[in-house]
Amino acid sequence: MPIQKLKRLLNPLKRQIQVSAPIGAVLMYHRVTELESDPWALSVSPKNFAEHLEVLKQHCLVVPVEELSQAQQQKQLSDATVAITFDDGYVDNLFNAKPLLERAELPATVYIASGCIGRQREFWWDELEKALLLPDQLPQRLTLTAKGQTRSWELGSAAHYSMADRQRDRGSDPWLADPTTRLGFYFSVWQFLWSLPVAEQERLCDEVMAWAGVDPRVRESHRTLTIEELHQLDRGDFVKVGAHTVNHAFLPDHAIAVQQMEIQQSKRSIEAWLDRPITTFSYPYGGFTPQTLGVIEQAGFSCACSTVQEVVWWGSDRFQLPRFEVRNWDGATFEQRLLAWLSRDSWLRKSPPRTRRFSAETAISA
Repeated sequence: MPIQKLKRLLNPLKRQIQVSAPIGAVLMYHRVTELESDPWALSVSPKNFAEHLEVLKQHCLVVPVEELSQAQQQKQLSDATVAITFDDGYVDNLFNAKPLLERAELPATVYIASGCIGRQREFWWDELEKALLLPDQLPQRLTLTAKGQTRSWELGSAAHYSMADRQRDRGSDPWLADPTTRLGFYFSVWQFLWSLPVAEQERLCDEVMAWAGVDPRVRESHRTLTIEELHQLDRGDFVKVGAHTVNHAFLPDHAIAVQQMEIQQSKRSIEAWLDRPITTFSYPYGGFTPQTLGVIEQAGFSCACSTVQEVVWWGSDRFQLPRFEVRNWDGATFEQRLLAWLSRDSWLRKSPPRTRRFSAETAISA
């Protein structure tokens, strides 16, 4: 029998087993702060995050992601077991998220891009946001060259960014934006940079900031942790650190040797700083290949998080743990989302798993 036909026959049985088994969830956050501009909806306000934690205390057993993974592997997962995770390593994870987690006495894991710790630059997507979405007026034409490819953008009416335009774009997904708008322009430039080596991303961000006439200095609101702040974040009982590559690299675009360096070096660096084993990992942009999974296991990680939005059950792969993306919802809205995610009825009727934001193919194609 052809393998694809066999999979089609087994999928309904797998789904029936899944919805009858205990299910849990891993939640994906990035930032706890309030921002003037947040094109990727990475930020949850401190007020809303505090409400999320109260909802979780009411409905769920909240455990560290490694503990959830161990229970899942041993088929001892309790219903409504949830793990909280953060990606990237923004400083507000220490000053805003950690105090709220400690007050609620709930654990979380913060995944750190080790090469960004203590660096006097913002993440490249934040530098683009500063250059392209904050100015009221930009020049009419931008031209960038990378890896032998030159790309030009004519801004037209998007060169002027009015208050009405900002209101229209606030809360909109960049990949769905009209290409003729300022947000659409931002996303198009983002696409040009997103899979480039970090040195190229930084060089092009320098060019874009100079072209836009913006101050290249790091904004306090957008900086990453220092090494001392990383120690403070990891100290205590409720927040622990995991690895997230060195340079926040989209791993599928790199040779296996580069993937090994990004994964292994991030682990070694954080272990050296904190003087303890680092055992959990998350994939930047949710990107990995079958070969990446082998590198993760060989590096000694016990589990790794993806960005596929699905429940965790005993059939989940510990190196592809799904996560639900959390946005800046108030407590009532978050409660509705959480209960829907953990509802067997909703998962019995669910569509195929959704990756966070957009697929790699979509990002590369525009």
